[in-house]
Amino acid sequence: MKIIFSIILTLAVISIVNKLRLKFTGNKILVAPTNELVDEYINILRFTPITNKPSVWGELRDVFFKVYNSKDISIELKETLYIKLVKKGCNIGKANYYTITDEEKIRKSGEEGERNIAYKLKWLSSDYKILSNIRLKSEIESQEFDNIIIGPNGIFHIETKNYGGEHGCKIKIDNSGNWVKEKNGRETGIDSPEFQLRRHEIVLQENLKKLYGERKFDVKGIIVLSNPKTVIDGVENLDVPVLKGDGLCKYIEGVQGESTLSSEEINDIYNKLKE
Repeated sequence: MKIIFSIILTLAVISIVNKLRLKFTGNKILVAPTNELVDEYINILRFTPITNKPSVWGELRDVFFKVYNSKDISIELKETLYIKLVKKGCNIGKANYYTITDEEKIRKSGEEGERNIAYKLKWLSSDYKILSNIRLKSEIESQEFDNIIIGPNGIFHIETKNYGGEHGCKIKIDNSGNWVKEKNGRETGIDSPEFQLRRHEIVLQENLKKLYGERKFDVKGIIVLSNPKTVIDGVENLDVPVLKGDGLCKYIEGVQGESTLSSEEINDIYNKLKE
């Protein structure tokens, strides 16, 4: 009898502790949501019985909508939180409230990857100037660049890809330059970013020629995989560098350009492309 009472008491204590942890973590999310906090909240939610009170359900909904409306939280975590809350009996509003199209997933994933790379680029030497999300006009077709970086050793244009979602994936490039994404045991062919990089190169060179005539600049395109959990195999089969975000600044600063740009020239190119 004592053993049964002890078990019941232990379970009751664990339940109380989990409820307090859930409330505490939820309050932190309401102040400043992060992926880490939301992931912790979901894990606590799994093992926490929900008290059937309007105030408790209201707190859960408040946390969900704070997460849902935050641009800093990954799509996968938003979906997971929604599913867990619905399973717990929380009325979010309607059964299909959180549905997201594949197109929207790709767009939001891309935005998340660009923010990740923008943060990495903050650590470049102050000798470099960075243009982000800039559109350059062209006689063929205008192009939007994730980043253009102007430094003493050249001009770099970056195409950011955020393949793999929350858990990452494997990218394989064969000796013909074809890209294949492998995730959950399934292989899917995907468009090579090389062609996009080539379009950007043509448009950037076209704009530089209009601004500076026949002067030659060292221009280099870089493909960056922003998802730290994604791995890549076969980069030797490409003519352009493919990097992970952590190695981007080191690579750029280590490139030996054929000519050198002064700080005045760097600022001039930056300002003219920005116009």
